[in-house]
Amino acid sequence: MAYQTGDTIQATEYNNFLNSTSSGSFGLNHIAGTGSSTLGLGQADVPAVSGGSTTITASQWNALFTGMDNLVNHTNVSITAGTTNARSAGNDIAVVSAINADLQTLATAVQGGCTSATALSAGSELQSSQSSARYTGTHIVEHTITFASNNNLRFFFNAGGKIRMTFTREAGGLADGTTASSKDGSVDELIAAIGNFDMGSGATTRSGSGETLTTNGLGNGASDLDSSYTTLIKLTQASGTYTTMFVQVEAKCCRRSRIPHQ
Repeated sequence: MAYQTGDTIQATEYNNFLNSTSSGSFGLNHIAGTGSSTLGLGQADVPAVSGGSTTITASQWNALFTGMDNLVNHTNVSITAGTTNARSAGNDIAVVSAINADLQTLATAVQGGCTSATALSAGSELQSSQSSARYTGTHIVEHTITFASNNNLRFFFNAGGKIRMTFTREAGGLADGTTASSKDGSVDELIAAIGNFDMGSGATTRSGSGETLTTNGLGNGASDLDSSYTTLIKLTQASGTYTTMFVQVEAKCCRRSRIPHQ
């Protein structure tokens, strides 16, 4: 329903602001708590109230806005409501008509993987692999990243977490390890064109540019993966002697249900 200043907000209505799981009217706890699919950050729920038509208290009202402000601080989106609408005991609780719209703005930010979150930093390298062959064929590596639970996986990516892949070439060259060849140069060019390769919730990015984008799967992120491999990128050398040389990255998600977009 649409609220106007001066309306009485009741317990059932307040609880809907907290716990609604309906698309277009998601509640704070479904956005920031356990949630489901591309919603949920693993934060503690704001307690619901009982009493049906009972009028809520100032402290309960303020808890809703504090939770919304916490989401704003993480997602870096703008909302109309917030703790500027806080109340003290004895004050009238003036209902802000934009509450539901603000909650949906926050939900959209989380569903997109909190792409504007800034309180994130790259961690240390977790896994690495080095080819024993010196450019004599293919080098195929499969790395597995394990989360404690499906929820933990969702919380990580929903909050803006990303898995970064980087590529390097052993110093030296093809023949004797000291003199770089044109094949080494082609590898270096592909590596530079990939750059930092970051898989997020709903998309994957590369910081480099150039070469031939043979397969563009960058619109896929963790929420698009299932038990079959999805090609995120196939980047092929654009010119020179080694135009059949390429780097290809595929990903899949095992032993869990697919996380569909909402």
